[in-house]
Amino acid sequence: MPLLVGSILIVFQQNYEHITAHLSKAKDVESLKTLVTNGNILSISGNWAVVTTNSLNFRKEAGLSSTILANLKLGEPVEVIDDMGQDWLYVRAMIDDEIKSGWIHKDYVVSIKPSPRKSN
Repeated sequence: MPLLVGSILIVFQQNYEHITAHLSKAKDVESLKTLVTNGNILSISGNWAVVTTNSLNFRKEAGLSSTILANLKLGEPVEVIDDMGQDWLYVRAMIDDEIKSGWIHKDYVVSIKPSPRKSN
C-alpha cells in the first residue's frame, strides 16, 4: 500500500473512532445534532458529517436509481470527500469494518462543527 493511501486510512480511522466515542453520549436525534453542531468535538481533521436518520442508503453513484452498497445507521460518522453543491455528497464511510467510498443524500446528515484549535 502506498504511504499516502496508508496515511489517509490511518487518519480516517483515528477520526472515525474519536467521533464515534464522542457521539455515544447522544440519546436521540436532537441530542445527536446538538453534540455535532456545538463545537465540542476536538481534534478532527477533514470535513465530517453524521447520519441523522435511522437508515441512509450508501450508493455506488449519485442518484436514486444507483445501486445501494450498504445502509448507514443513525449517528454514523462519514468523511465528506466532495460536496457537489447539489443533493449528493461523495463520502468515505466504515462499511463492514472496511473503509469505502460512495454517495449519500445530503438531506440526511449534519456537518460536524469541530472545536477551534488552540494556538500556542
